[in-house]
Amino acid sequence: MVRTLKGIGSPLDEQPVRWGRLAMVLGVGFMALFAVAFVVQHRGIAVACVYIAGIVILSIFGYMIATGAKSERSGLVAALILVAETLLFFIFYQQMSTSLTLFALRNVEWNQTLFGMTLFTWSPAQYQALNPIWIMLLSPLLAWTYTHLGKSARDLPIAAKFAVGFAVAAVGFFIYGLGAGSAVNGKISSWYMIWGYGFYSLGELLVSGLGLAMIARYVPVRMGGFMMGAYFVAAGISQYLGSVVANYASIPENLTDPLESLTIYTKLFNNLGFLAVGGTVLAIVLLPLMKRLSATHSARDDVATSGAAGGLRAVTAEE
Repeated sequence: MVRTLKGIGSPLDEQPVRWGRLAMVLGVGFMALFAVAFVVQHRGIAVACVYIAGIVILSIFGYMIATGAKSERSGLVAALILVAETLLFFIFYQQMSTSLTLFALRNVEWNQTLFGMTLFTWSPAQYQALNPIWIMLLSPLLAWTYTHLGKSARDLPIAAKFAVGFAVAAVGFFIYGLGAGSAVNGKISSWYMIWGYGFYSLGELLVSGLGLAMIARYVPVRMGGFMMGAYFVAAGISQYLGSVVANYASIPENLTDPLESLTIYTKLFNNLGFLAVGGTVLAIVLLPLMKRLSATHSARDDVATSGAAGGLRAVTAEE
């Protein structure tokens, strides 16, 4: 491990720990715990913080784009577009712990069958395990696909992967809606949940899995740490918006008929599917713009790199 990490890092990593600064950071973090606890106990303040955070992040992006060097603007604009698309996807992601779990509770047949035989019985919360299971199964396949496409110079740009991610997420939501057509007494087969989560998880790998890679590619190094933090804040905002969307499928307390709740959830999932289709169309429409921004960003990076290399060769020659 030591040999692997040798030479990696910056000069600051070699300096001794400044205990005063460390104590200050730990103290601020400790006080932040109390601040967060206060905020989450007051819904109005929490909602206000969400919207304020969104305005602040958008303002910072605008400021950086307006005041940054010309060589940085194309990358920042590309990052802003992809962050906005990621924000939309996390609205879908939030359904896993909200509307999909409640859907499993009310309108899914918990007995997992195969050829008429019952294999085992789910609990509603266990369906959430389908997401990490599919992630583990699909990640190696996707990594192999990326490697194969990269070797043959046919790798898709990040923006195109976002478009595919929205498309497969739409398929996942339509699968949940399709299950209503074969429901028995208001309950659909567990297989619909399994395959719906499969497409949903593939979309997650294609979109949210590339979030930090997108920041690293398009944002200047001096802004990288801050913008990665801003990306996570944006993800948190979209998860709040996802919970707001899930509330549209809230079931009245006095409603006990599974057929009625099935209708409510099916409407939500189909609407989310169409929203994901809209995200797909938007991502495809923006592909030419993203291609130009990425090409401009890459060209300016190449110029900067070659300029730095030329300067180094000149200094070496003088020595």
